[in-house]
Amino acid sequence: MIYDESVLNRSSLPSVIIVGSGPAGVTLASALADKGVDSLTLEAGTEGFDSDIQDVYSGQVTGDPYFDLDVTRLRMLGGSSNHWQGRCRHLDAIDFETRPGIPGGAWPISKTDLDPYLDQARALLLRTATAKERRLSDDMREISYEKGATHVNFWDDFKERFETSPQMHVLPRAAVQHLEAASGRVTRLVLQLPHKEAVLEPPGVVVLACGGIENSRLLLWSNVVSPERVVAEPATLGRYWMDHPEHALGEAHWARQPRSFGDGWFDIAMAPTETALRRHGIGNDENFIWYDDATFPVGLGCRADAPAMERLAARGWPFSCVGQVRTVFEQRPDPENRIALSDTSRDRFGVPRAHLHWRKSEADYRTARIGFELLGIHMVQTGLGALRAFDDTVARTPFPETTSPGGNHHLGGTRMSQSPSTGIVDRHNKVHGSTNLYVAGSSVFPSGGHVNPTFSIVQLSMRLADHLAQSQ
Repeated sequence: MIYDESVLNRSSLPSVIIVGSGPAGVTLASALADKGVDSLTLEAGTEGFDSDIQDVYSGQVTGDPYFDLDVTRLRMLGGSSNHWQGRCRHLDAIDFETRPGIPGGAWPISKTDLDPYLDQARALLLRTATAKERRLSDDMREISYEKGATHVNFWDDFKERFETSPQMHVLPRAAVQHLEAASGRVTRLVLQLPHKEAVLEPPGVVVLACGGIENSRLLLWSNVVSPERVVAEPATLGRYWMDHPEHALGEAHWARQPRSFGDGWFDIAMAPTETALRRHGIGNDENFIWYDDATFPVGLGCRADAPAMERLAARGWPFSCVGQVRTVFEQRPDPENRIALSDTSRDRFGVPRAHLHWRKSEADYRTARIGFELLGIHMVQTGLGALRAFDDTVARTPFPETTSPGGNHHLGGTRMSQSPSTGIVDRHNKVHGSTNLYVAGSSVFPSGGHVNPTFSIVQLSMRLADHLAQSQ
């Protein structure tokens, strides 16, 4: 049911209150409905973009260049899936483990805990396609990302179900301002409706699914104004924030046009193997060859006797296919990369705006450089061709902002952990020390791997639905 604000006057409300209607929240509501569990989703936005509503997401960035905070996320029904382009791939098994290259990045769960939801997530997101990979050597593997025929928009695709399901309810234009807690339990949600403030007393569970910036901002502010801390042990709240930085490091000159999976976006994508990641002590990483007509105006970039390719010519190769090499790499979790509350600016409701502190470290750049070098070694050893590194890559200086600051992938801030001293939620997404507050979405990632997070967000929400249904 799609409600108006009169729903808040009802004597009974669904047992699960979800804050946010993006991929995490909508997946959770749908999976709960499949199990006969009622939920009410509160969404600050409405159907379609509204600049006044979106302005609440404006904020400040300190450190390396990043997207404007009111551009990198969307405050509307469907959340940021409204600008998601549909690329899907699951995290690797090593991403969940203790790794020398990613200290403090181990998850309290493993990939096997999410594997039971692979087929369900594929059915929801891909419809038909699945990601593939093949091992090419001890150090290198080729991977693919996949999309379905049309990628999912989490409002357009679920609107009809919200309209007809007796278990799924959504209230638009209901902006949660803060939570209040007593005796280890969330007791009140203070909402701003179009013309008034309202208070909701949740009868059961509250799940925050507001995204990898807003989850932290909402909890940080709630801890300020609530009579009792909503997050009892907030040492890491907002901290260990990450994205997937992206940089152009050089050119790939292929001796022949390579055979690849090809997904219609990137003709080739290479990533180090687990063996290589462990040997070099680096984070996860991928290099993809971007055939860009603007950069290489000869179509796929195949050209004869490229002047820079003496080594290829010496081998007797008459031509090369040229593509820009872009690397997407995992950041090492760093407590100084964080979401904080602004000291100087508040939104129109009086809530401090988000202040993102974000810098890439030398360890992050090392991951990117070694991944690039491993790809170059592989190409020469297998006769595929060679790489030409850009000057900044060779000089080992911080990379220039040649492509994009990141993937708009907001990771961390309410990280999953065994102990409240190292994170905010437990292995079932429940806030440490709370009896009824959970967090969903990529803000719970203790580490990020190198892949787009949406597929794993969906798996985690499906897993959370199973846990909540069993707890009813």
